[in-house]
Amino acid sequence: MSIPDERAAALRQKSSVSFVFVVSLGMIVVAAVRAWFIVAGMLDQLAHRTTGIDWTWTLEMPVARPSGAVSDGARVVAGTTPAVTEMVGRVQDLPASTIVLHDLSDLVTVLTAGGIAVCLLLVTRSIGDGRPFARTCSRALTTLAVIVFAGFEAAAVLQTASEMTQPSIAGALPEFLGTYTGHGGELGAPFWPLVAAAGLSALAAVFRTAAGYRDDSSGLV
Repeated sequence: MSIPDERAAALRQKSSVSFVFVVSLGMIVVAAVRAWFIVAGMLDQLAHRTTGIDWTWTLEMPVARPSGAVSDGARVVAGTTPAVTEMVGRVQDLPASTIVLHDLSDLVTVLTAGGIAVCLLLVTRSIGDGRPFARTCSRALTTLAVIVFAGFEAAAVLQTASEMTQPSIAGALPEFLGTYTGHGGELGAPFWPLVAAAGLSALAAVFRTAAGYRDDSSGLV
């Protein structure tokens, strides 16, 4: 058996490669199931939005409790104002656009995770076959970089758009009666997907370079 064949056999026997392969398959199945539930849930919410649906929204509301109140455990620092940042309740008459944008954000996140799993599946399959520097690996890594950047950025933008289209939600709580306004921040996107995509692109370039060296040396004795 030649040295390249021995290395290929060693790669096939790596338990870590098999583990990633199995996990990737599991991620694809889970992503498909979650995508189905998200779509079904969105349709159910749209059908019952006039009668009331369970909804979670962000807000900024001061708590009517003195800072630094006496407590046996942890307490808010005196002189600061605590705030509620999330509210959960059954809400009526939410706009359809708010519901659709929110669920599309979740759906894009799940589909992005599924796309990542597919790329990892291709890479681990190629490595498991003893071809770590095949063109499939570099192409899959490049595709993975695009999926990570576009998918998570799009999900963040859709979530922000959902919050911006959400109207004020009126409610009543003990010692407070008024309108709780959803926190509609400015349209923006996270920075980390760009960093992750840049790292994956660099890794793909390494695989392409290694594949070129392999091709150049394949005819040497």
